[in-house]
Amino acid sequence: MAYYLQRICILFTSLLFVGCELYYLPPHTQTPSHKEKGDIALNVQGLYTGSASASYAFSDHGFAGASFMGYAANNTDSFSNDFYRVLTVEGGYYDFDQESNLHLQISGGIGAGTVGDPSNAFEVDFSRFYIQPSVGFISSHRKIENHLALRLSHIEYQKQIAQNVDPFSVQFVEPTYTFRGGSENIKLHMQLGLSVPLLNTSNTPPEFAYDPFIFGLGIQANLNVFQKKQ
Repeated sequence: MAYYLQRICILFTSLLFVGCELYYLPPHTQTPSHKEKGDIALNVQGLYTGSASASYAFSDHGFAGASFMGYAANNTDSFSNDFYRVLTVEGGYYDFDQESNLHLQISGGIGAGTVGDPSNAFEVDFSRFYIQPSVGFISSHRKIENHLALRLSHIEYQKQIAQNVDPFSVQFVEPTYTFRGGSENIKLHMQLGLSVPLLNTSNTPPEFAYDPFIFGLGIQANLNVFQKKQ
């Protein structure tokens, strides 16, 4: 089932990029849902893009972590030889209400990556910055989680020597919904969202293209290094 979903996503999304270069693939949204100091959240997800993240709650309200997202195609894939990879350092503030099971979080991150299409001699480095408020609704037995997040992303592209393209930047607003279900410590993770330019893209190169969708399917694991009773 996951294989067919992957192929559908690739086919549908590739239709948007005919004659263009894929400059931006939105990374999966990170909502680690820490509950107290010592919590560790590990997440792996994919469909046509893959990502992995790790996050640690160093206090009852602060956390830090990192995530990596990547995509690589071959000659048989719809994206031709495109590749995309970005590494981001993340962190922020969270608050979990033990009585209402309401989870609030304000996070941000800064990172760097590379995107390219070797078959067309296209490659460019970029930097990334984002801020993201989110709210989570967690069931009383903590086996089901629902998260709503609104990420604002700023992407800075460096000068492209081969294509004679000057540096430019793009901003995106990215609302996402994330569902998790399973045991208290290991849950199936599903994510769906949009990525929309916040302003017009008149300063971008003519071949500029971006993926307007965020899809994720994977696993999230949570544990506490102090083995506290939740």
